[in-house]
Amino acid sequence: MRTFPDLFFDVHLLVAGEDHVACRLLFDRTPVLPFRGFAPTGRRVSSSEDVSYRFRDRRITQVWSLPDVTALARRLPPAT
Repeated sequence: MRTFPDLFFDVHLLVAGEDHVACRLLFDRTPVLPFRGFAPTGRRVSSSEDVSYRFRDRRITQVWSLPDVTALARRLPPAT
């Protein structure tokens, strides 16, 4: 939360099975600290992430995440 104090995300797509949940998350935020090798600019940036969760006994046991780093690279300069 320190990196994105105004983080907002929206679940754009949600698919659930017996022990899996998959979703497409849309993020909107203003980075104030470096993130994933990108420098903060003070401007809001949007990107998406596809993520899948596996559950066992009502707990998350595995997470697969595919963030749209290309979208961030188009909007943020590299951190120095």
